[in-house]
Amino acid sequence: MIGASYNRSTFGGAICAVDPGTIYITINGQPIESYLRVETYHIDTVVDGRPTMSADLLVIGQEIYPLVGQWVKLTLDTVPLFYGLLHETERQYLSEGTPTRTVYRIQAVGWATICDRRLVLASYENQTAGVIFRDLAATYLASEGFSVGTVDEGPVVSKAVFPDVTVAQAFDDLKAVSGLHWFCDEYKVLHLADTTCFAAPFGLDSSNAIFRKINLKQSRDRYRNVQILKGGHGLSDPQTETFQGDGQD
Repeated sequence: MIGASYNRSTFGGAICAVDPGTIYITINGQPIESYLRVETYHIDTVVDGRPTMSADLLVIGQEIYPLVGQWVKLTLDTVPLFYGLLHETERQYLSEGTPTRTVYRIQAVGWATICDRRLVLASYENQTAGVIFRDLAATYLASEGFSVGTVDEGPVVSKAVFPDVTVAQAFDDLKAVSGLHWFCDEYKVLHLADTTCFAAPFGLDSSNAIFRKINLKQSRDRYRNVQILKGGHGLSDPQTETFQGDGQD
């Protein structure tokens, strides 16, 4: 367990310590949470992109060697927070002249990275975006253990041609013509839907908000209270306007 979370409470509340649960992390099946430096792991999840996870591991001696290409799993108790492929590692030796104390900075990419490795050669006519998405997933990703979850049908696509492109590129092209977004969750489940259809499972207000390490910055760099617009200047011939009077004052 990576310690209790110290002094987490609603803003203005009493000092307290709340057990956030137990973090487990494995690389290639080997538990490494004992090496995880507190508060260094970070998960970034975006639609139409690859979820990423980074963390620092403090290793004393030569007990583990995280290698690029190994699979990474991060869970909170039994709830998966991140599954992915180790994409980049960086070593920092803290002991001079010896690798006795080493910090490994690791970066991993989520399941969706597999979509960059499989090629699609297919075409569709007069099919909805949802039908195309499900067929691509079943044809090219089912063997990798993927399934589909929330899939909106979207508009009918008159013609979609994927000439030897990656699955990820095919999904991106489908997004461009349908306006729907795709992503892969921690369970290897693919989704295609509008971004507004996934609501947070909780509300956020003063009764349950957790505040920690708040930073506030104010600046006058972009301040203005007067806006002056200047028009163009140029030379022209004299212009005369003639009109017929109506006899009224």
